[in-house]
Amino acid sequence: MPWWGYLTVVALIVAALVLFVRRRQTPDVYRQELRDYLVANVDQLTILEETRTEFIYEIAGQEGTVYLHNIMNELSDVKWGGSAKRQAVYERVARMLTEGEVDEPLSLESHGERILPRLKPQVFFEQLPETRKAVRSQLTGTGLCVGYVIDSETSVRYLIQEDLSELRLSIDQLHEVALANLRDRFPRDVVRQVVDSDELVSFKALDSYDATRALLVPEYLEDGEELALVIPDRDTLVLTGVPDDGDWSGLEEIARMPESSRVVLDRPLLVTRNGFELK
Repeated sequence: MPWWGYLTVVALIVAALVLFVRRRQTPDVYRQELRDYLVANVDQLTILEETRTEFIYEIAGQEGTVYLHNIMNELSDVKWGGSAKRQAVYERVARMLTEGEVDEPLSLESHGERILPRLKPQVFFEQLPETRKAVRSQLTGTGLCVGYVIDSETSVRYLIQEDLSELRLSIDQLHEVALANLRDRFPRDVVRQVVDSDELVSFKALDSYDATRALLVPEYLEDGEELALVIPDRDTLVLTGVPDDGDWSGLEEIARMPESSRVVLDRPLLVTRNGFELK
């Protein structure tokens, strides 16, 4: 090979490495660009927490989440040099945060499919502003409560008593609507697999409803069946068989190791068709 041939090969290798590095850095760059744009252009916005999959923010006392998965996919599809297209995406996200994603007034016909439950520690609801005291149900024997939200692309809105009046629903009816929508996101087969195999399964859809899916486990069990369940944080649901020797220490350790600041419960639960029991 002539000397200039070696130079060509070296140049191609360098170019490939540069492109590889750029592509690896792109999601981080876009995420930072989006963050900077939102902070600069959305009034009273504070970014409370940032991960690779979401921004947790607060605007005038109201907390929400920007889920980044779809946004990053959209930005990654923009060709090199498409700064104007990326800017349009950033502007759209900012508008959604500023103007909101829930049209008024609420109705079951327009918003019913977006109503979902949200499993949270009781203290979370106690700390909400007085003007936004969310309706909730107690999850007996756990210290947890179930709130109800209108789910949107970048945030959730907790429902208050006035919203129930608009929806013309009682709290029990609201609970049934929310669980029906959650069932579409959590098939019965997941629980039945754990019952049949006795294996430890960690379910992570990372859609912010992983811990909340625990609400469906009792109804997926048959009479006399039981499972152990751990929900240390919002994005973790661990299911396994009940320890034969009665030693729950391993599950207790998992419960005390949340993977984010969105802590749900630091103790494991025994689940039967009748409900939950703290262990």
